[in-house]
Amino acid sequence: MGATTTTRPRGRDLAEADTVAQDRGHAAAAGPAAHNHRGGPSLRTINLGLLLLAVLASAYVARTLLFPIIMAVVLALLLRPGVTALQRLGIGESVGAALVLALALTAVSVLATNLYEPAVRWVEMGPKEIRRLETKLRDLARPVQAVRGATDKVAELANSTAPAAGKKPAVVVERPSLAEAVGSTAQWAVGSVVATLMLLYFLLASGDLFLRKLIRVIPGLRDRILAVEISRSIQTEIGHYFAATTLINVALGVATTLAMMALGLPSPALIGTTAALLNFVPYVGAALTLLGIFVIAALSFDSAIQILLPVIAFLALTTLEGQLVTPIVLGRRLALNPVAVFIWVLLWGWLWGVPGLLVAVPMLVALRICAEKIPGLNPLAELLGRD
Repeated sequence: MGATTTTRPRGRDLAEADTVAQDRGHAAAAGPAAHNHRGGPSLRTINLGLLLLAVLASAYVARTLLFPIIMAVVLALLLRPGVTALQRLGIGESVGAALVLALALTAVSVLATNLYEPAVRWVEMGPKEIRRLETKLRDLARPVQAVRGATDKVAELANSTAPAAGKKPAVVVERPSLAEAVGSTAQWAVGSVVATLMLLYFLLASGDLFLRKLIRVIPGLRDRILAVEISRSIQTEIGHYFAATTLINVALGVATTLAMMALGLPSPALIGTTAALLNFVPYVGAALTLLGIFVIAALSFDSAIQILLPVIAFLALTTLEGQLVTPIVLGRRLALNPVAVFIWVLLWGWLWGVPGLLVAVPMLVALRICAEKIPGLNPLAELLGRD
């Protein structure tokens, strides 16, 4: 009982013991300089922070170049199964890519043509309908206006009792006109669409050419194997993610169309299509659709129950989709941490605006796959995962 027994650490304990011993040896060799930095951030942490800031700054500056590239890669992952299916029928990659791209553009054109007239009708009715909406909501806004009026009076009283100060010259900031802003945005949009379609065709027609070239320039067999695993995982899992997400959003759009039609809301097909498209943007898309349904219902009906029923119906549908259907279809592997998704979407929305909202989730899925495959980034994969 009195003797002390010393046992050698095993497995993980042995590794931890060796690490502690090495740290002590380095600290003893470093002398007082190591103790001066104790408690502060390590050099590696500082370098990672600077690298992150550099990446974000570069992404913001080069957003007009990077967005078409990322969008083309995402669409290529979505349409690649169609090219593969045509290859099995004996059709070459170049011809198959052209056929799949033409079919996708035709489907988009038919959908846009059918929705063009109701969309234009709502746009033309915009100013008149907004005045009607203001009239309907005026009663609800009266308490707020009363509080605001009282606040304005208090502010005026405070300004009148404050000592007079010398007036400063007003600074007028010249801003581009609305026509110039619209023209610049349209020019950027057309250029981005053309660049995306051209790059999309080359990605679909080239197949694994880029991956083969990448493998040739990577030194070391182990790094080559890791690069192939990461590439295959990204292609498979993001392709599955987007195929499943597209089917879910189409189903949500159809269900929304039927629900709005049953409740007597005008242009139900336009509402359903908008709901399906906006649902690609997590959180923000559903909120915008919900707001749009409320505005249309408030313009179409006079009864409070009739106004609230479409809102409640869509809220029930999107809750069912987000809490039940999507987790079941995507499974646990592709399930992401909701907090991480929300912060990531906010970040890329701030950097790139609406285009950033569209590509934020695919980039997050790719980041999680890379973090799972690279041992040094496993903690990041754990942070991004839902479970």
